[in-house]
Amino acid sequence: MDRQLTKIGDIIGRLDGVNPINNPTPSGKDNTSFLNEVQDKLDLANNLRDELEKMQEKLAATRDKMINHVQPLNDLNEREVTRPEIEEILKSLDNINDDLMNQEREILPKSQDIDDLEKDVDGMLESDKGRKIEDGERKLQDLNNKIDDLNVAREDAFKKLNEYKNLIANAKANQSKNDPELSGKLKTLETEAKLIEKELIDLDDKINDLKKKRNDAKKLLDEVNSNPNKFTPQQIDAMLSALDDQKDKAESINDKLRTTDELLDEKIR
Repeated sequence: MDRQLTKIGDIIGRLDGVNPINNPTPSGKDNTSFLNEVQDKLDLANNLRDELEKMQEKLAATRDKMINHVQPLNDLNEREVTRPEIEEILKSLDNINDDLMNQEREILPKSQDIDDLEKDVDGMLESDKGRKIEDGERKLQDLNNKIDDLNVAREDAFKKLNEYKNLIANAKANQSKNDPELSGKLKTLETEAKLIEKELIDLDDKINDLKKKRNDAKKLLDEVNSNPNKFTPQQIDAMLSALDDQKDKAESINDKLRTTDELLDEKIR
């Protein structure tokens, strides 16, 4: 009985660990079918635990009853136990034995129910793990595509920045020698160009950091693919959540690059 209660407790713990209600990660919070499946199995597990606990209480009561009925036998050294008493004790023990046999017949099917539930939970978690791995591969490919777009946008922005700086340099060399007002304006534009360059360098560092995290995620995903049993559902959820965060950062960098690119277009014109 204790072993079965321990097993059902482990099953409930595993289900609680992947329950989207308790772990509303981006990878699982909208998975209604998985939530319903987990909840159904949790309800079954909790019902089985309640039934086992009631059976355990019944067994404890039967044990106490048996101890009380055989207590007169412990008095053999202190007084004479009469034959009728012994016969009454034996009769009571027979009844207790019948009761125990009935309880055993009730417990055995529950053990099978727990074993069946454990297999169902194993299958469900394996299936969900496979789904999450596939989701991770899609997210990683999406991140790769966004980084490719960032590389193109970065190169275009630096190209336009160099064009803008060359226009300023040419204007300084050819047009501002005898025009103090224009010279002052060009110095202001040079300062603006340096600020734009500083921002692009900062975005470039963020892109490189994003690439590093993308490579780390790919390495982790490869490990999960080759040995999925080594990783808990929570670890895989954390990986998917990290990929979502990196995707958001890529989109944010892309927005800033687009704004800078449009600014350079305007200045070059």
